[in-house]
Amino acid sequence: MRHILLILFALVALLLPAHPAVSQDATQAAPKETTQVAPKEPDQAAPKETAQERIGEDLVQWDRLLKRIDKQIKGEAQTLSSLGDLKKEVNEAQRKLNGVRKPLSVETGRFKKLVDALGPPPKKGEPLEAPEIAAQREDLNVKLATAEGRLKKLDLLLERTRTLLTEIIDANRKAFGDKLLVRTPSLISIDTWSKAGEEFVRLLSRSIMSPLKWVASPQVRNAIESGYFAFILIAIIVAAGLGWLLRRWLVRRFGRDPDIENPTFRMRVLATLAEGVARTVIPILIVVVTYAALKNGGLLTGLFQYVILGFAVSVVMVSILYGLPRAMLSPSMPQWRLANMGENTARLWSRYALTLAIIVGLDLLLIIPTVELQPSPTLTTTYSFIVGSAYSVLFFLMASDKRLWLRPEEDRAGGQQIKSAGKTSSRRIWWGLARAIVVLLALAIPIAALAGYGVLSNFIARRLLATTAVFLTILVLHGLARDLIAVFTRDTEQPPAAGEPANLIYVWSVLLLDIGLVISMAFVLLPLWGGHWDSLLDRIGWSLTGFKIGTHVFSITDVLAGMVTFIILIVLLRTFQRFVDTRILQHTRMDAGVRNALKTGIGYVGLVLAALLAINMTGIDLSGLAIIAGALSVGVGFGLQGVVNNFVSGLILLAERPIKVGDWVEVGPHEGIVKHISVRSTEIKTFSRASVIVPNSELISSSVVNWLHKDRTGRVEIPVGVAYGSDVRLVHDTLLQCASEHEGILRNPEPFVLFRDFADSALLFELRCYIGNVERRIRIASDLRFAIDEAFRQAGISIPFPQRDIHIMDSGDVAKTAMLVPAKKSTSTKRGVSRKSGARSKAKPTQPRKK
Repeated sequence: MRHILLILFALVALLLPAHPAVSQDATQAAPKETTQVAPKEPDQAAPKETAQERIGEDLVQWDRLLKRIDKQIKGEAQTLSSLGDLKKEVNEAQRKLNGVRKPLSVETGRFKKLVDALGPPPKKGEPLEAPEIAAQREDLNVKLATAEGRLKKLDLLLERTRTLLTEIIDANRKAFGDKLLVRTPSLISIDTWSKAGEEFVRLLSRSIMSPLKWVASPQVRNAIESGYFAFILIAIIVAAGLGWLLRRWLVRRFGRDPDIENPTFRMRVLATLAEGVARTVIPILIVVVTYAALKNGGLLTGLFQYVILGFAVSVVMVSILYGLPRAMLSPSMPQWRLANMGENTARLWSRYALTLAIIVGLDLLLIIPTVELQPSPTLTTTYSFIVGSAYSVLFFLMASDKRLWLRPEEDRAGGQQIKSAGKTSSRRIWWGLARAIVVLLALAIPIAALAGYGVLSNFIARRLLATTAVFLTILVLHGLARDLIAVFTRDTEQPPAAGEPANLIYVWSVLLLDIGLVISMAFVLLPLWGGHWDSLLDRIGWSLTGFKIGTHVFSITDVLAGMVTFIILIVLLRTFQRFVDTRILQHTRMDAGVRNALKTGIGYVGLVLAALLAINMTGIDLSGLAIIAGALSVGVGFGLQGVVNNFVSGLILLAERPIKVGDWVEVGPHEGIVKHISVRSTEIKTFSRASVIVPNSELISSSVVNWLHKDRTGRVEIPVGVAYGSDVRLVHDTLLQCASEHEGILRNPEPFVLFRDFADSALLFELRCYIGNVERRIRIASDLRFAIDEAFRQAGISIPFPQRDIHIMDSGDVAKTAMLVPAKKSTSTKRGVSRKSGARSKAKPTQPRKK
């Protein structure tokens, strides 16, 4: 808290008003400013005009304005500044025309509705209409014709503004290209370099001598005599000392600790912010406050003020270009590094950042005072070539040095490229393409200057520098924001690796982040390279305000409003469905099928209403949809008859409810529980936990077994066979006893036993009993079989199995039998053994034949 109070005291001291003596001198030396009187507002007491009359006069004025601008564009050659002024005038006219069009269109529509309300005029031979109606019809027709004529003229003017904007953009592009391709003094001539060197030495000496002239100026002498200059120096020293103390406190309190081996992500973020503020913000604040104090005190005059300005801007840029990358990369302590890169790569990037900061700092330190001295084209060309060549070499080395673009695992592997699945990733392809473009632009800088196009060379160098700064800034912000999103949306606090699944919140957040950063980078880079966002925004605004397709005017804003309305209505509909289901339907005696049918019906009705409301908001005439529906009906009848069949079948299922959610059904080979019924298909969950999607038309046109259609009662049949000779009455009583002892068997209707048949190996009986919940049918049947088996064992009742006789014959008998019996398929073995698959056999040896 003490440090903060000291800092605030120093800032207040620096921003105090200048010394009275200095202020008085500065006031006397400064020229008197002329005051400008704001234009008067139009007289509000003027007679009121109708909206139509005002619009008519405005249309005449805008027509004259556009004719004048068109004449200027097609006349003499315009400069970039004059074209910019013309473009502003056209944009202002277009904005006003768009603002007038909507109320004029509304008024025209109102007149048209009134005319339509009167109906068509009487035809020849029909009774005449009343004179009042005829006069009113004539008056409305005149107003409608006037309004429609003005609306058409306004649309014509809007189209002319778009044409003029296109012509201005083309002229601006041509003027910009002519400016870049201006021929400059040749750099091959030795005379050019000698003249540039002499002029540079002369201007540099003037810049160096400017502090001496500044010290000898009256303003500085008055400030020194009054003590104000000493006050400023003390304040600057105090601010620098406080800044140094604050920097030291930030580094100690939140900076990197080499004793911590595995800092968390939050600790690394705080350390990076502390290092960044300590290395950039504090030096920048000291320089800015110093410059502001000298400027407000009137102590910056002559050439020295531009020297100080160049020094201040140079310090600011060097602090940013070197301090921020070093804070992000942390080359000396890799465990605190926030950027995802290897140790060697981070050190190389730190060195290149320092080199770039030095070049930019020297450039700004020299160029700002030199521009004020108005150098000759020869000096400007040679200086641009030297600085551009320095940038060219630096960018060429950065783009061609593969060590800068290694992934962390490749850096640890000594620079060896690691490919996944033997394929080159798309990320490497895009990075390679970007590096190739940078190399080409870096080579174009000196080549263009040597070819005599110094302006083009300087343009490429400056724009390439700015583009690199913007791109790296966006890249750093993307990585930092991505890590922060992972901290708040993931448990691991780390972004997911390649192929690792992530939650939807993280995925959508990163997607929106990427889209926002790309749009931001495009908005910054397009003007840098000569683009015009205002023209693109004009086209976007034109499409947003309305564009005409046929006889209808569409607006993207109306379409977006309709989409947003539709989404909001769907969300409210789903909320209402859940409310009705949980708060109302579940407290009634309706079964799950009825509740699901009502919930689905509410959903479909709400969906139709939301769609109609959204379509109405977009401005689409719903009467035109009837024509489209009629045209599509032919295609529906042929190509979509299956879809329509399923749709109608779904409506029948929801209305008649032969099956409902929760029913146990059998459809063909599938058996399971109905989980969901839609207008196209029905989902059945089998007992094997598989989902079967059955078209609704099959449920209507084919047989369906529904175990739970009307009630849940059902019958269980247990067939059983006993050996011949068993006591059939005992079998009957035993089966009934097993059924009566089970708790799931109903007493009414009571169970009964049927004597079904005399089979080959057993007497066949069948136990039939009724249960209250058919869903327990399989489980109860299994329980009854366990109970019957145990009861039969206790009662001594045996359950037989099929018996077969096996006759074993000699090989000679087999051969004789084969000669007498026709050949047929046999299952005999080599020893003449015949068996029936699946049956137990009892061997009975045959008597050998006597010879």
